Amino acid sequence: MKKLLFLALIWMMTLIPTNVYAENEVHIYWFHSNTCHHCQEESIWLEKMQQKYANIVLHSYEVGTEENYNLMQKAKELYGVSGRGVPFTVIGGEDFYGYNASFADRMEKAIITYSNRAYDDLIGSYLNGEETVTIGENLLTEEEVSSEVEVVDQNRANQQIWIPLAIVGGVGAVSAIILFLLYQRKKRHGI
Repeated sequence: MKKLLFLALIWMMTLIPTNVYAENEVHIYWFHSNTCHHCQEESIWLEKMQQKYANIVLHSYEVGTEENYNLMQKAKELYGVSGRGVPFTVIGGEDFYGYNASFADRMEKAIITYSNRAYDDLIGSYLNGEETVTIGENLLTEEEVSSEVEVVDQNRANQQIWIPLAIVGGVGAVSAIILFLLYQRKKRHGI
């Protein structure tokens, strides 16, 4: 009987759904300064996003060194951004110059969008010595971003409903097995 209960428990565990939609790695290139107040705020936000989204790959560059400063300038050139200030952040195929609380929603939408949509990693290509082009054809309209975010949110909501259903189904299956075993026991002993 213990073996059957154990097997039923193992079978129930297979009913619990896992994350079924594919997620792309989202590369975030973050150019910042240790003395920048906005950079410190963004640092806290980035830590939260890394905890929330396991598919984030954060590339952090403190621009106090000439090498990192020059890389930031090249990244800005690739994305058509002028200026020397920080923070400068690239999430997937979108760039963000500066940071404040109002950027957080747009930046998180970019994470969600590029988790489910292919993009050209211009900075990664540049760092790997591959030929790069400036940004242009890879940009999304605001409607496309909103649409993709809604689809991802709906997919996550649909997945969440399966967990309680799987638990209820598993409990029902175990109950049926227990009743069957009790019936068999009763039948054998003539009760």
